[in-house]
Amino acid sequence: MIAARRLTPPFGFAIALSFCLAGATLVSAWSMPAAAAEPAGWSDYAQAGEFAPALAAVERLPTAERDPALREIAALQRQAGAQEAALTTLAAIRDDAYRGDVLAQMYGGGIGPASDSRSTVSLRPGFGGGVQPDFESLIELMSSTIAPETWRDAGGTQGEVKEHRSGVYVDATGAMRPVVDGDRLARLGALRREAARQLAGDDVRRPSKLRKVSLSRLERELQLRAAQGLSADDAMQALAGLQKIQYVFVYPESGDVVLAGPAGDWYLGRENRLLAVDTDRPVVRLDDFVTLLRREFTSGGEFGCSIDPTADGIDRLTRFAGESSRRPLAPGTRLQWTAQLAERLGSQTISISGIDPTSRVAQVLVEADYRMKLLGIGKEESIAAVPNYLALVAADKSGKPPALDLVRWWFTLNYDALLTNENHDVYELRGQGVKLLGENEFLAVTGRRVGTGGANLANQQFAANFTTHFAALAQKYPIYAELQNVFDLALVCSILKSDGVCDRVGWHRAGFMNERVYSTERLAAPTTVATVANSRELSKTQIIATASGGVTVDVRRLADRASMQIESAGALSTLSRSVRPANMPPRGWWWD
Repeated sequence: MIAARRLTPPFGFAIALSFCLAGATLVSAWSMPAAAAEPAGWSDYAQAGEFAPALAAVERLPTAERDPALREIAALQRQAGAQEAALTTLAAIRDDAYRGDVLAQMYGGGIGPASDSRSTVSLRPGFGGGVQPDFESLIELMSSTIAPETWRDAGGTQGEVKEHRSGVYVDATGAMRPVVDGDRLARLGALRREAARQLAGDDVRRPSKLRKVSLSRLERELQLRAAQGLSADDAMQALAGLQKIQYVFVYPESGDVVLAGPAGDWYLGRENRLLAVDTDRPVVRLDDFVTLLRREFTSGGEFGCSIDPTADGIDRLTRFAGESSRRPLAPGTRLQWTAQLAERLGSQTISISGIDPTSRVAQVLVEADYRMKLLGIGKEESIAAVPNYLALVAADKSGKPPALDLVRWWFTLNYDALLTNENHDVYELRGQGVKLLGENEFLAVTGRRVGTGGANLANQQFAANFTTHFAALAQKYPIYAELQNVFDLALVCSILKSDGVCDRVGWHRAGFMNERVYSTERLAAPTTVATVANSRELSKTQIIATASGGVTVDVRRLADRASMQIESAGALSTLSRSVRPANMPPRGWWWD
C-alpha cells in the first residue's frame, strides 16, 4: 500500500509513505513542516498582480484608508496595462475632491484643480461640455431613411434639411433678434423626432415615471471621461432624459444626491432644443444645472434679466405721440405710424444680473421674457385662453382705453410648497414654479418703488391668464418650459447649499465646479433688442402698446429650512427608502 498526502502553503509541506513487505510494516516518513503565514494584505495581492483579491481586501478597510488604497491599486493596474480596470477602481473612490486630484496626477493636467480661468472654454454656441450638435449625422440619417428620393440634394423637389437656430439669436453687436417660423420648425421637428426614434435603442431612452439621477455619480463619470479626453455624452447632457424635477433624495450612507422625475426618450427638435419624444417638453439640461450650481456656491442671491427702454427713447416716444395726436391719421397709415413710433423709442436695453450673461441660462431668461412680450402685445400667436393685451383693452368697456401704454410684466417664482421630511433627506417641489405679474403686483411682491407702479385691468388680466394657462403656452412655445426647468434647478441648487446637503453626504462638487472637467456652453451676451410695438383701432381711438419688464429669480426664502413644510405622514420617507440606489453597476449613475 502506498499512500501520499500533500499540504500546500501556508500550512506547510509533508509527504508520508507506507510500504507493506512480507507481513511486516516499514514506515518511512519525510516531512518539512512550515510555520503558518499571515493572510496576505491588499498591498501584497496588488503587488503580485492579483487585483480582484486586493480590491476585496480594500473593502474591509476603515473608510479613511480605502481611498488611498484604491489609488495605489489603480496605479498598479495602469502599469500592468489594465486601463479600463484602473478607471473602474478610481470610480470607487468616494471622496470626489481626492478622486479629482488622483486623476490629475495620473492622467495629466487636463483636469487639474478647479480654477476661475476660462482659457480652455470654447466660445462657440452649442451644447456644453465641449459637445456640439451633430447636425451632419442627423441630416444624413433623415435624408437617407425618410422618403430619400424627395430631398433636393437627391434631385427631388419636396424639401431640404439644415441646422436651425434657437428662437432668438444674438448678432455681432449684441442685438437680439427673433427667429420664428412655426410651420417650418414644426415640419423639421417632426423629421427629427422620427430620426430620434430610429436612433433610440438603449435603456436610458425608455419611458420612466420616476427616473433617478445621482449627481455625485454623474460627476464621477465626468471626471473619468475628462481624464480620457472625452466630453459628456448625449445621455449626460440630457440628464438621462429627465423631463421635470419632482424630488431630491439624499443618501449620506452612499454619498448620493439624487434628482428624480418623469423621463424618457428625447430628440433635437424645434429651435434646436432637446425635447421629450412623447411630450415635446424640453428635458432638464446638465449645462443649466452646472451653471446654476457654480453660481450658487460662488455668489448666490437673486438673479434675472430685464428689458427696458432708455430714458431718451421714452422722451422721443412721448414727444412723437403728442405731436401725432394733434391730427387724425390718414386711412391705411396706422401700421406705418406704429412702426415709426417703435423707431422713436429705439432699441431697448437688456440687463442680466447675478448670472453669467454668456451662459445658456441667461439666454433662456432673456428669450422667455422677450417672447412673452411679443405674445403679450399680439406680435406672436397666443392661445384662445390667453388673448393678448390689446384684445383685452378693446374688450374692456369700463373706461376710456389708453392712447399709449408702456406695459410691464415680470416672470417670477410660483411654488405651492417645498416639502421635506423630519430628517431633511428628501425634498418635493410642488407647484408650477413660474408666474407672470403685472407691474403693480410685482412691485407689491418685491417692495420696490420703480416705474409707474400701476397696472390697468387688461394688464393684470393678461398676466393672470398667462399664469393660469402656463402649461398650454409651454406646450406651444417650449421656451417657457425651459424657464420652468431653470427655476426648478435654481431651487435645487439653493437647497444643496442652504440646507447643508453637500456637507451631509461629504460631496465637494469638485468635478462640477471645475471648467476643465466640464466646460459649459458660452453664447454671445445679448445687450439690446429692437422695440416692438403694436396698435389697434377702437372706434376713433388708437391703442398703442409696447412692453418691458423682466425675470426675477430669488429662491433663498423658499430654500430656507424654516420655510420648508414638514411632511409628517411618512410618505416622503417611505418613497425615499423605496428608491434608494441598490445593486448599481460600478459605473452607473441613473436608475428606474
